[in-house]
Amino acid sequence: MTATGKRFSWSALYELPLSVASLALFIATRGILQRLLNRYHKRNAAHALRWQLLSGEFLARPGVLPIFLTTAPRWNTHAVIATAGPVDVKEELAVWSDTARRSSSEWFFVLYSYPRRATVGMVSCLSANDSGWLSFKLPGPGRYLVGARYYGTKDAAEFPALRIDGVENVPSAAAPSDTNRFYDSLALRGNLFFACLSYHVYPILKFQWVKKSWIERMFLPVGNPETLFLYGTIEAGQRLNCRMDLSRFGTHRYFVTIYSRVSLPVLWYEVRADTQGAGPASPAQGYYLIRLQPTRGGLSPFDPRERDGLVSVLQA
Repeated sequence: MTATGKRFSWSALYELPLSVASLALFIATRGILQRLLNRYHKRNAAHALRWQLLSGEFLARPGVLPIFLTTAPRWNTHAVIATAGPVDVKEELAVWSDTARRSSSEWFFVLYSYPRRATVGMVSCLSANDSGWLSFKLPGPGRYLVGARYYGTKDAAEFPALRIDGVENVPSAAAPSDTNRFYDSLALRGNLFFACLSYHVYPILKFQWVKKSWIERMFLPVGNPETLFLYGTIEAGQRLNCRMDLSRFGTHRYFVTIYSRVSLPVLWYEVRADTQGAGPASPAQGYYLIRLQPTRGGLSPFDPRERDGLVSVLQA
């Protein structure tokens, strides 16, 4: 992890109480929206049996953007994403992997418990050696969500069919390569309420008033458990200096996303072996989240000294 160290600042005198108020608003709003979402799922059970693509059309629906800002605010601007569920599973939940293989260069399916949304299983290109139906290792009978991420979608890409207890309940669905174009204008949808919801993130990361383990539970996405995350604050005009051993570029992809203080993405790019170093200047004050995504399994982890050299913030 890379984050801004503890430091004194006069701004902390007012940012601390405002952060507490923002965090309270965030928790309360998330609880209300989650109850409404649970009620929606109960009344529209058929919708759970199809893939829901994260797209501009989906985010245009009333109430969807606030739900994402309170349940999944670390937008992954580099992957085409879809979810299916929640579904009731007794014994087996399986993915038709052949569709994923021909649809994307790197593909990941993460299983979450519902409604807690804790990561409980995974099927991905890193660990799957067999073709055909690949089953999640279930912790037991229950209600589950499936989150799918495609990096580098190919022509005519699809999210695969899902089989629940031996029945193919969820059909495949198209995954267009231009799906993520909505990110180009997403930052324009910020407003005062969204700013209040997200105000606490920047001061908590900057001053680290609480334990690091709590910060990570609050900040890091509930995503792919095989991803290494790096994060910290950034000021307008500053640049991220991103470097990695050249050998790592053959086994990992280095994704950078910078968010405004409203928790909406304002800049994103992939660092490659021939482009590492100082990146584009941040257009706004906010924070960054870096995803180091492995491209194959069985890799040695980054040691602490290697992590410390992966990213630094360059002054404007």
